[in-house]
Amino acid sequence: MLDNDRLSLANRLREALRGSGVTNAQIAERCGVSIQAVTGWLRDGKIAMRHIPTIAAETGTDIEWLMSGHQGKGRTDLSSPPNAKPSARRVVLWESPEDLPEGKYVFVPRSLARLSAGSGEIVFDEEIGPPLPFETAWVKANGLYGTALMLVDAAGDSMEPTINDGDMVLVHTRIGDDFEDGKVYAIRYNNELRVKRLFHRYDGGIVIRSDNHGRYPDEPVPPDSLEHIQILGRVVWAAGSLD
Repeated sequence: MLDNDRLSLANRLREALRGSGVTNAQIAERCGVSIQAVTGWLRDGKIAMRHIPTIAAETGTDIEWLMSGHQGKGRTDLSSPPNAKPSARRVVLWESPEDLPEGKYVFVPRSLARLSAGSGEIVFDEEIGPPLPFETAWVKANGLYGTALMLVDAAGDSMEPTINDGDMVLVHTRIGDDFEDGKVYAIRYNNELRVKRLFHRYDGGIVIRSDNHGRYPDEPVPPDSLEHIQILGRVVWAAGSLD
C-alpha cells in the first residue's frame, strides 16, 4: 500500500470513529489490540486488513468505503463515512479465534448431529462443525464449564414455543448424578437424540415431557427401563431465526 493510500485510510478511520461515536478504547477491545495500536492506525493507516470487518461492524460503516473510499458502484465519497451511526448491540466479526481478544471468549464446538425435538431422528454420524464464541463472563456467571459445552441443532416441533425446529441449543454436559425437575435436557432415548423436559416419577422412574402438550403426550419411563435413557446434558441457551 502506498503512503498516500495509508494516509487516506487513516483519515477514513478517523471519520468512521467520529461519525459513530465509537472510542479508540472500544475499537482496541473489539480488535484485541492495544489502544496504542489504534492510535498508530489513526496516525499512519498501517493496519492489518483482518481488522477492517470488525471496525466496519463497530462503526456501522461500509467495508469497501473504509478500504478504498468507494461506496456502491463507482461512487466516491471521502467527506463522511456512509451509514455511520452507533449500534445498540455491536457485532464482532471474526475469521479465526486469533482475531478475538485472548481470554474473553469460550469457543464452543458445534455438532452437526440433530437432536430430535419431535418424533426423533436416529443419528448415524456426529461430525463437529466450526466453533462459536461465547463470552467467558457469561459462561462463568451461569456456573458453566467451558469444556463441557456443545452446540447442536434441534429438530421438530414438540418443544415449541420454547425451542423451534432448527434452533441452535447450547448443551452443558456436566450435570452431576441427577437432574432438576422441569429443566430441559438433551437425552438419548431408544437410539434417538431428543430435547425434552424431565421430571422424577414417584416410583423412581422418569417422565419425558414436551412443551407442545397438544401434540405430544408425556412419555413415562418406569424404573426397569431406565437403562434405555441417557441424559447427555442440560440445555442452557437456545437461539434461532425469526419468521
